[in-house]
Amino acid sequence: METAEEVDFLNSEFKKLCKEPAALTLSDLPNELISQVMKNLDPQNRLTLRKVSRKLKDGIDMCGFKSITLNGFDDYVKLVLDGKCLEYTDMYEGCLVKHKNTLKLIRDTTILQLVYRNLVTLLKYKINTFNLSYWFFNNNPTFRDTELSKLIETLKKVEIVKARKLRLNRLSTKEITAVLQFFEPQLLETIQIEHAGKADQFNEIVQLQQWRSANTVTVRFLHDKPTVPLENYFHFNVFQTFVVDFSVDDAIKIRDILLKSPNFIFCHLDFPPYSLNLNDIARVFCPGQDATDEENISFIYKSNDFNFKICMNPCSMKVVKLSKPTKP
Repeated sequence: METAEEVDFLNSEFKKLCKEPAALTLSDLPNELISQVMKNLDPQNRLTLRKVSRKLKDGIDMCGFKSITLNGFDDYVKLVLDGKCLEYTDMYEGCLVKHKNTLKLIRDTTILQLVYRNLVTLLKYKINTFNLSYWFFNNNPTFRDTELSKLIETLKKVEIVKARKLRLNRLSTKEITAVLQFFEPQLLETIQIEHAGKADQFNEIVQLQQWRSANTVTVRFLHDKPTVPLENYFHFNVFQTFVVDFSVDDAIKIRDILLKSPNFIFCHLDFPPYSLNLNDIARVFCPGQDATDEENISFIYKSNDFNFKICMNPCSMKVVKLSKPTKP
């Protein structure tokens, strides 16, 4: 039988259990729950709420953004976060931000101040893909130069960008080098360079650790074509590029070096139209290959380690690793 002291203790504990629970505050909520709620907000509100409290900051940072796209135009900028587009335009009173059909004026600021202040925050966290395009048509070259300078200043503040994929569109090779060096080499897997201009400094790009550590690359130029040796692509698993002067010697290097790499999977090479003899290239891989006037040649090349399908036409060549050869 309980003593008086035990009864008093049990009554005290029972009263505690029966009390109305205190109202939950923001600090009581788990970061995971806050993160799930924040995912449903538009990007600008997420960036604004992030400044309200440490708890909101942690919850918003936990959900992050998988894809960040920055598109610079002559007189406005688009920032696309996981497919949700924010459009920034300078106005007399500040910067106008458009999201879907909603307009919001941020007073006493400019495109460059607002966009790149947000970008400093966004690029401090690991992301899957970063896309950068500058769609300028020479209407405002000063703005383009200023925006690129602001981007480099932003990247210096971030120091290291942790992204798996990087796509750069309409930048010169000098600008590509300046941007690429800020990305974590051991994390960056894919580099996609589209509509690049001024190929004179492409040799500097292939010396960067980011280039040497990636496993997939695509390079397309607007006008100038780089004359970098083809061997600078041989460490990639997958690559696509334009070759100015493809020769029989290059085909021999592909056969003797590239196709012996255990990591190689696929390559696509573009050439100036009708700049090479397809039969001469085919005989590098298949010495007994009959001459043909066909503009499309396709055959299987068998090595000791793997089988490859090679397809050629007057403008391009594709090599695909198929499988290990079957043992007799």
